[in-house]
Amino acid sequence: VMSLFFKISYLAAGGIPYVAVVQPTSTVYSDSLIFGYSDNKMALNLGLDIEVGIQGGIQLTEEFSKRLKGNKITEIWFAVGKVPTKQHNYVFISKKLGLVDFDYKQAVERVDSGWNKIILDKPFEISGEELFVGYRLVSSGDIFSMDGREDNELANFIRLTQDENDSTCAWQHQSGGNINIQVVVQGDHLPQNDLAVEGCLTKSYAKTGEPTPIKIWVRNTGAAEIKSIEANAYIDNSLCGEFIADNIDIKRNQIALVNLGDILVDVNGLHDLKVTVSKVNGMDDENESDNSILKKNIVCKKEYSNRKVLLEHFSTMKCVNCPTAHSTIDDALFYREDVIHVIHHSAYGTDPLTIDASNDYTFFYSNGSQTSVYAPGCMLDRTNMSKYGATDGSESTLGPVFFPQRTNFGHLLDESLSRPAYVTVDVKPTYDPTNRKLMVGVSGQVPDEDVNRYVKGDDTRLNIFLIEDSIIGYQAGANNPQRYFHNAAIRQVLTSIWGDSVVFDIGKYKSREYECILPETWNPMQMHVVAFLSNYNPLNPNDCEVLNANAEDIRNVIASGVYDASLKTDASRTVRIEKYCLVLDYEPSSYRIYNLNGELVLDGANCGRR
Repeated sequence: VMSLFFKISYLAAGGIPYVAVVQPTSTVYSDSLIFGYSDNKMALNLGLDIEVGIQGGIQLTEEFSKRLKGNKITEIWFAVGKVPTKQHNYVFISKKLGLVDFDYKQAVERVDSGWNKIILDKPFEISGEELFVGYRLVSSGDIFSMDGREDNELANFIRLTQDENDSTCAWQHQSGGNINIQVVVQGDHLPQNDLAVEGCLTKSYAKTGEPTPIKIWVRNTGAAEIKSIEANAYIDNSLCGEFIADNIDIKRNQIALVNLGDILVDVNGLHDLKVTVSKVNGMDDENESDNSILKKNIVCKKEYSNRKVLLEHFSTMKCVNCPTAHSTIDDALFYREDVIHVIHHSAYGTDPLTIDASNDYTFFYSNGSQTSVYAPGCMLDRTNMSKYGATDGSESTLGPVFFPQRTNFGHLLDESLSRPAYVTVDVKPTYDPTNRKLMVGVSGQVPDEDVNRYVKGDDTRLNIFLIEDSIIGYQAGANNPQRYFHNAAIRQVLTSIWGDSVVFDIGKYKSREYECILPETWNPMQMHVVAFLSNYNPLNPNDCEVLNANAEDIRNVIASGVYDASLKTDASRTVRIEKYCLVLDYEPSSYRIYNLNGELVLDGANCGRR
């Protein structure tokens, strides 16, 4: 896969199975379908410093077009990272990906930043042949928008030209995921109940004889909303679970994570897992070719424990590249579970959220003798990931810290998540809001009481962090730098900086009770206790790997069971969500709404009742 851009912003990069009979779900027939490959996220915007013509396109395969034959394309939607420097643009549909000779071409008077929805002047009838749908823009800057997921050669066609008639400038593939293009198809014979299985969240290991959760990513490829699905799971081609998920609501072309339930694997060894969706809304899926996913070589052992990966992230308010790194990490975590995110405000100066321990942890940038410190930086379980492709931006890393690139960050996470743990970490905090006193105890064990076999390293240490989310502060490089929400900020280390020694007794350990009084400026409703076991070697940063980690929200263990955060209100002044709308049952003088990156998306004053 080639990358045509010279300047690319890659930075940041249940229950037990049961059998039941389900009646067909009552669904409303729809005469329109949305098709596209992206997940609609504008995760990666690419471009050049010079003004150039940019053509982008996606392919509708012949197989898919045959299923839609006789229906018509009525709209083309596409997203761009900025307003084009010239409003001389068009959309196209064609049976072949030529230069300028398209089967359908329509000028677009105005293209704005974000998603643009173009209604076709003349609906285009699908004949059953393969089709290409796309756009042409003229602009400099980061305008070409992609979703940052896995590269897909059906959805990343690009052509850059100064003269669109120049035959020497051919169509090529652009890495960075899928182009943000969607197509609206209307007609009276569209597939209604149809989905595609796009991924399986099940880990690459399982503990023999204990429940293993099965979760799948699915895309609604039909015209009707999906309210229920039925699926079967097979281990080595033998049925091991029949599932029904009937509390779901998946819109047209939407991707969703569906929790099917648990399976039990009773035999140690290597196993293949296959998950197949059989029914959608109680009806047979209308296209069975994309209903299954195979996950090979799941390792099952009775000694395994579930691993939660510790992601430590170096970032400061002064770092202009760090908001992009936050976006890369957030996007990767959206598709993954069992990752604990902690941010150290160090490695690029300091800021009001910096603590001394975070400065000391820049030790992990080095190999013990050489060092190179930068932000943003990340490490996974304090493990050197160079052999899996982690770099400092250009070369292999000296220590566990690496530069987070969108192109491989998800793969590095998956590698860490694929490793089982052999020791458990149980965190038990208690909090009393009357005196703001927090107490934390940690315990765990290894299999078969065999510490020497399962706990690697010469100096096992327990580490406990206090983390706080949603801290409003400055952030260079953000869209609204003065009001940025800082999440996962480390507030305090309850143990010593490098952890406290752990003593095992017949395969078990139990810490002392750690306690602290939370300052009034810290919000316990937004705080978490993070605990992990790791090896410690003061001479070698590459010999301090995390054995396992866990976390607990303080709000889940408040002693009184009730905590009044900062909002003072009464029963008549409520905020709620109704059908994707934020509803205020009173008349505030003003309000602000932020996205998960802490960026202001709506600011209202004297708004009245909404």
